[in-house]
Amino acid sequence: MTTPRADQVTHTARAHSFNAVAAQYADHRPTYPPALFDAIEELTGRPLAGSRVADVGAGTGTATARLLERGAHVVAVEPGEGMAAEFRRRLPGTPLVRGDGNALPSRPTAPT
Repeated sequence: MTTPRADQVTHTARAHSFNAVAAQYADHRPTYPPALFDAIEELTGRPLAGSRVADVGAGTGTATARLLERGAHVVAVEPGEGMAAEFRRRLPGTPLVRGDGNALPSRPTAPT
């Protein structure tokens, strides 16, 4: 069994501190500018409309909502109970997985 380092414990505690104030966080957090999503489309060479997107660390759904507006099919990943509850309240019907993005399986792919 691995014991978490002190900096990991501190980071986790800070990240989960938003759970108790998720609604206030969502009400006062600025949204993302449209230029960010334009840049994503430009860098990936594909439109967000119709794309499958994972919003890892989705919080209350600020980015997810913008992605949905652009026509993306989004699955959100959020570890925090309070943030996930607020996400579900604001974006009912949007797929949400409770999980830690750092624990998601990933594998490198060969350059094309």
